[in-house]
Amino acid sequence: MAWNSVIAHITRPSQTCVLQFFRQLATMIASGIPILRSLEIAATRGAPQHLQVAIATIRQSLLEGATIADGLKKSPQLFRAEHIQLLS
Repeated sequence: MAWNSVIAHITRPSQTCVLQFFRQLATMIASGIPILRSLEIAATRGAPQHLQVAIATIRQSLLEGATIADGLKKSPQLFRAEHIQLLS
């Protein structure tokens, strides 16, 4: 295994972290918290650094008028095609 892939594996959030992010986001939105605020909260609740950056990117995409799926596409190392398709 190449050194870069070892480092990426160590620093990349697990799919469990990503799924936990989706659950938290869904819960906040279902409880009436606006999506932009929900993303802001999710990024500050102990998410790994890579996930925090991805959440900030998603939030910025929404502020620029894009869809949440467009924001997810900007972090393919974290979000699988299935995640993006569900939110398209």
